[in-house]
Amino acid sequence: MKTALTLLLSASVLGLASTAHSQEKAVTVDKKAISAKKPLGHKDPRRRLDAFGNSLKAAVKAGKLTEKEAIAKWESAQKAAGARKDASKGKRPQVTLKRLPPKRPAKPELSDETKAQLEAIKKDKDALKKAIGDELEKLGLGK
Repeated sequence: MKTALTLLLSASVLGLASTAHSQEKAVTVDKKAISAKKPLGHKDPRRRLDAFGNSLKAAVKAGKLTEKEAIAKWESAQKAAGARKDASKGKRPQVTLKRLPPKRPAKPELSDETKAQLEAIKKDKDALKKAIGDELEKLGLGK
């Protein structure tokens, strides 16, 4: 019992010490420093295209390119990005499966004996309906 109590107390003291130690070394994060870092452009093709478009605009303003040349480069870059996007989807052809309507099993032919039994059941049913109707009329409840 004493060893269990000692073990429990020592574990709690060590646990409190470790949490206090981790709180002392908490690093403050400067949000401006994080926003100043530019994300990697190679991971997002849209950002790469936007950056390329901005560089083309700057080149046109600086007089290094004409507008027609910049437009041609922009269209070729968009086509290349579209081709990469299509290639990344995979080269498996799309297969569409046509669903056939379900086939019903052929209706089995009833034997003469079964047909006779069904006729007897229908006659009994009709007779019961008529008897119930007659009883309801006698009681004045209608048909």
